Amino acid sequence: MRLARTLLKAVVVLAFAAAALGGAAALGSTLFEQPPRDAEEFAQRIAAASTRHERDGTPRTAEEKRYVRRVNSLCARYDARTDALAGRKRVAVLEGILRERRLFVARFRSLDAPARYAKPAQLLLAVEAEVQPALQAVAEALRSGASGPPPELKRKLDRLDAGYDVVLSDLEARKCTSEWADRH
Repeated sequence: MRLARTLLKAVVVLAFAAAALGGAAALGSTLFEQPPRDAEEFAQRIAAASTRHERDGTPRTAEEKRYVRRVNSLCARYDARTDALAGRKRVAVLEGILRERRLFVARFRSLDAPARYAKPAQLLLAVEAEVQPALQAVAEALRSGASGPPPELKRKLDRLDAGYDVVLSDLEARKCTSEWADRH
């Protein structure tokens, strides 16, 4: 149980890192832009970026609605399959999560993103391209007897995790953000 909690904590940290990365990308920021002064300003920037589709006043088309439903369905499948991993050894859980993330990405790639969601879809795949090798490195560290990820890898996962929810929010995949945030 301790192992599962530690792994869940690592996944939560990963989610926060992906949210921050996605937030920066959604805001169109660069590494040279001034960081927010406080959490409130950061939250305002995220909210502004996350609601850009709603501000443009254009209703979603049937194709866009179908795409959002499919992304949410992928998230539900991912959640159900990763929930089934509970109770296993830490490395086995992480390997299972990696396997499910690869399946999620393969299925996500098979979806044809409408123009409105093309950029957030590309951002999600870009974040995943960094998350999966980092999680693989954590699994290798655990296999070699480490109690957790090395500090530099943990920082990287935190950074990636911070942007994940923002990217999913830009995809209007609300089930994904609420389900993943609540569970992991």
